[in-house]
Amino acid sequence: GVMRRLNTANLSESVSVDTVSTALKGGLEWGNGFTQFPLDFSVDEADERTGTVEVTVLDTSSANELELLSNGQIQAAALATNALLNDKIDRVVYNVHAYIDEDSNIQHDSFFGMFPARGHQSAILTFVWTKSSSNATSIDWKMRIVSMDDTIAERIQKQVNSVSSLIEDPSVSQTKIDEEHRLHGREIFHGGKPDRTPSDLLEQDK
Repeated sequence: GVMRRLNTANLSESVSVDTVSTALKGGLEWGNGFTQFPLDFSVDEADERTGTVEVTVLDTSSANELELLSNGQIQAAALATNALLNDKIDRVVYNVHAYIDEDSNIQHDSFFGMFPARGHQSAILTFVWTKSSSNATSIDWKMRIVSMDDTIAERIQKQVNSVSSLIEDPSVSQTKIDEEHRLHGREIFHGGKPDRTPSDLLEQDK
């Protein structure tokens, strides 16, 4: 706890390429939580004169678009919350890239990073946080998600529906979920195609 706090950059006091790099390398503590960032990143801009912080990260841990959206939103919020508390910063841009295969499927590391993600690096989406004063006593923070194309948006919708259909069904038990994992593989809960069929299990049991 103490060492982590000592290594955590305080962007509310100073924003520069060095302090933002330190924040992304060591993680950021905000509220009661601690957020870590992808290991592969670049600081595109960090300037108190322009009021802008912009970074680009390469996500190799998210298995699909929904996970990438969720993880990226948490990371962007942590960075923006810290940086926008600086009086000289009013815009934080968090670009998220990922590796994709020939079918535009997101690739991720496996076996604890022993097998790194491969493919073509592509920009997936961007979180933009802005700060403005609506009057003398009120400060407004706004977040927008941009650069998301129709294909990515459609995949996220399907992945959300895939998980929601299970959550909303009161008859679904943990035993049933475990059985679906066994029959179809865990990819079915990520909005992807089943990675095995029941006939595969029958062949294994012979």
